Amino acid sequence: MKNNIRKSAKRWLALVMATIMLFAMALTASAIDAVSTEKLTVTVNGTDGATYKFYKVADVAVSGEAYVYTVLSPFSDAYSADDISKVDQDSASALLALADGLANLVTTQTDLAASLVYNSGVNGTAATSVSLDPGYYLMVVENSDATMTAANSLFTIITAGTTLTPKTSEVSMTKKIVDDMSGASPRDTSTADIGDDIIYRIQAEVPKYDSSVISVANYSITDNPSNGLTIKQNSSSVADVTVKVGTETVAASNYTVTNNSDGGFTVTFTSDWVLGNGGKTVDVYFTATLNKNAVVANTTNTLTGYETASDVEDELYTTGNPNGATLTYSNNYKDGTGSETIKDIVTTYTFELNIKKTGEDDDADGLAGAVFTVYTDDACTETYTNTDFDGTLTTSGTYGTATAKGLDAGIYYIKETTAPNGYTLNETVFKVVITAHVDDSSNYDGKYSYTITKVGSSDPATEQDIEADKLVTIADTKGLTMPGTGGIGTTIFTFGGLALVILAAIMFIVYTKKQRKQA
Repeated sequence: MKNNIRKSAKRWLALVMATIMLFAMALTASAIDAVSTEKLTVTVNGTDGATYKFYKVADVAVSGEAYVYTVLSPFSDAYSADDISKVDQDSASALLALADGLANLVTTQTDLAASLVYNSGVNGTAATSVSLDPGYYLMVVENSDATMTAANSLFTIITAGTTLTPKTSEVSMTKKIVDDMSGASPRDTSTADIGDDIIYRIQAEVPKYDSSVISVANYSITDNPSNGLTIKQNSSSVADVTVKVGTETVAASNYTVTNNSDGGFTVTFTSDWVLGNGGKTVDVYFTATLNKNAVVANTTNTLTGYETASDVEDELYTTGNPNGATLTYSNNYKDGTGSETIKDIVTTYTFELNIKKTGEDDDADGLAGAVFTVYTDDACTETYTNTDFDGTLTTSGTYGTATAKGLDAGIYYIKETTAPNGYTLNETVFKVVITAHVDDSSNYDGKYSYTITKVGSSDPATEQDIEADKLVTIADTKGLTMPGTGGIGTTIFTFGGLALVILAAIMFIVYTKKQRKQA
């Protein structure tokens, strides 16, 4: 009985040992891949503005459980197989040092042309397929217009289906006008009244850097307003900003805000925060008020530092009331140094209402002294005002004009409230619609027009569409105006005439009584 148990135990132990050995052999066999003997297709995920050059450094073969490298000339003049095989594959800094050392040979030796097996030219973001022999390769990155300087890198190609992504980071920045601090309805242009608040969002990607980077030289966002915009300040008299990543507000300890001499500000992020948030998107919200210095419509108002179309992503920088943004960041992926900028700009437009008063005879070209009031309702009970306009317009000059500055696009009502001397008050209420024009991209372009109709009139002939001179022309006719509704001269003459009539009547009555007594 005992012998049978011992025999069974030995058979079971032998079976377990065999299984373990087979498992170990399987692990050994799968621990290292065999090297293909055919050309292999490699996919390169490039970056805009960068050129990728591949140099074959060594052939690769399998020996037991390790790869064996045979360094090719002329790299073999400076590096041995041990220099490559003994590099810690888990150390980013060690691999980067080896890649940079090999890359230095590319720039110092003239006989490396034979080792150049692929030159992408200025690449795009679309994946590119490359056919390469199995081997150990150096990828040298030349950045022309790329947003980040990529790191040189090393890679081994032994099997098909390899995908190479250069060690770099995408960086972008956009500025938008929004409805609120959630970023609703982002747009490049807007219209507003002088005195209105405008909410802005600057949205920027935080770069990713190599894992060996311990400090980043700079990551900051600057706002550059035009003279027509006043940035709102907080209780500390610096720009009142809100910084978010997604829906989470970033603690103020992670950045500083400083005011600039042009009325703008700069938000500078700490190095630790940047390194800890690589690849995320940060939003900076703030508010500016359109002030009395705002230019009207498409008046030229170029921002300093944004003089050419290449400075920004579009051409919304030449007119209106622009607000620019600049992202400044360290653009060297491998060490966190260097400096690069990205700019963007948005624009707010405001408009004006121009009145021209005409009269009769010598006043046909223009009539001064008429007072108009601008309302927001057709009953003319709510006077329109902004911080640069009190709601009334008095015509002046040879051509009898007056201007209300700083109006948003929309509907207004105007009515004459005081007539010039010698003229009858025109009591017609005019409805004026200011329409802001948009371009092919649905952005406001600063151009605008008026449509004028008489309130209560169904005659379409009374409608005016004004584009060229943008003058709302209203005619008056000569005649007497009752006291309180016309000029002071008319009032004096009216009362004087009535007094003479009354005096004549009294004298007639007295004269009649005397005649009766004498009779």
